This record gives sequence, C-alpha cells and structure tokens, in this order.
Amino acid sequence: MRLILVLSALAVASVNSAPVVVWSSLKGKECLHNSAKINASTAISEALEGHVDEENASSLDSVIFVVGRGDDGSESFTNLAASGKLPAVAQKYNDAHIVHHNVDQVESIRTIANAARDAVPSLPRNAIVEASLDEFNQKLSLKNEAVPEGRVTSQSEKHGRKRFRSLLNARVLVVKVAPEDADKLDDALVKAVDNVKSVVLTAIRSAKEVHLERKMTAAKHLEKMQTNAVNNRRRRLEDANFDDGYYQADEDMTGVYYVNMTPNILTGILFFILFTSVAITGISCLNMIQGQDVYVKKLPPVGREA
Repeated sequence: MRLILVLSALAVASVNSAPVVVWSSLKGKECLHNSAKINASTAISEALEGHVDEENASSLDSVIFVVGRGDDGSESFTNLAASGKLPAVAQKYNDAHIVHHNVDQVESIRTIANAARDAVPSLPRNAIVEASLDEFNQKLSLKNEAVPEGRVTSQSEKHGRKRFRSLLNARVLVVKVAPEDADKLDDALVKAVDNVKSVVLTAIRSAKEVHLERKMTAAKHLEKMQTNAVNNRRRRLEDANFDDGYYQADEDMTGVYYVNMTPNILTGILFFILFTSVAITGISCLNMIQGQDVYVKKLPPVGREA
C-alpha cells in the first residue's frame, strides 16, 4: 500500500521518471529515500557494489528488472503500481534498501546493461546478460548444470546451446519485462529478493520525458557555446585599466535571440525568388513571339504583296 501511495503521489506531481528500487542482502533493513537527481549508471553502480562474488563463476549475484514502455510510450511501472497490479512488490517495498525517485538516462534496456558492465569492470562483458522473465526462472533452476554435448544438427539447436551457455555463466541478469506481464514480474521479483544478493527494479522512462531531457541538454549545450563565444571574442590590452564592468557589458546576452536563418541567407532566398520570377516571365514572353506560317521560294512583285 505504501508503494502505491508513493508512486501515485509521484504521478500526480507530474514526475514522469520511474523510481529505481534497490533490494540488498548486505545492507541494513531501513529503507532510504533519495529525491536528488542521480544518473542511472551511478544508481546501478551503487546497487552492484560489493555484491558480485568473483570466486563463484556460475552464481547469480544481481538481477535488474526493467519494465518496458506502454503502447502510448508512457512509463509503465508507476501505472502498474498505482493500479494495484503489483501486490507482491508492494509487500516487499518496505524491505528495500534504497529508493531513488529522480533517475535520468533510463532510456532502454541496453543503456542499463551497459551501465552494469561499466559498474563491474572486473567481470567479463558476457557475464552480464539481457534476458526475459522465462530465462530468469530458468537461471534460478540451474544448479551445476553442464552444457549438453553431442553433435549439433540444426541452427536452432546451436543457438539454444549458445544461449544456455550464456545463462549458465551469467552473473548479472538484466530482465526486460513487458507491461502486460505484471503477474509474472510480481512472482519473479519475490524469488529474486529471496535468492539473489542484489535486486533492482526500474522502468524505461516515457518517450515524452526522454524528448524533453534531450531538448534541455541541447539548450544547455547552446548556452555553453554562447558563453565560450563571448569569452573567445573578448580581448584585453596589457596596459589597459578597465574594470570588470567594462567587460561584463559584452557578456550581457539580454535581447539576443537565435533564429533559423541569417540575413544573408534570407537575402539569397529572396533574390532567388525574384530572379526565378523574372526568368519565367521573360521566357513566357519569348514564347509569345510569332512569325509567318507560310514560306515561298518566289516573292510577289513589288506593290502586290497583298
């Protein structure tokens, strides 16, 4: 119930980003809440820190559940929790180690997988595997299993053995969950919390939020370019005694606007339109000039042209 109330409040407050909930078997039982903005790679790095056992090469140390977007491009985790479709997650919510409420750059499951690989550079890159819910359940059931031997007779069998070997050696699973698989997610998360050292639950941010963030990033980049342009244009004489207010006048960007074209470009476009109009008019007039329709070899006598 507490999870539903918290996520509902986030939705009402127009916060589109999904929280990152972290369960840890090595931390205290008190649930911490962090509302400060944090990068997805930082949150994943903190969740995996100290949980990966490098000696046991086949143990599953961490699981990251990533809920996909809805059909309309919206973030699904908050909607599922607010609608009561994740009762087991709500019960486990109080046992979480920390909840990050403002996480950016959760744009795809590939982004989360790359963040996990960067967080544990000591692990081979193939030890962090993107998987489905069914493959996660299969990984939990694997106990000292061996890859089937024998001759491969088909391409599908070869792919199956390769995938089985990847799951067998996986240390961290990044599980993508479709919004319609809420029931499976509920059961899988309970199993993960009870059997895995570190469990992370998050969701891909809405397409609208990603678009707005990229727009804000572009605006900050433009502002930085403006500042650099002003600083590069400013020159100081060695023997000049100007105070800082003299130079701050050049840094004042009030009333400066950036348009999609310069006056020179607009002049060129207008000239092209004028030139094209004159050329079409002239060619049309030339086409209206007519000559005689009948040509004869012997001209009529003078005075009898009619």
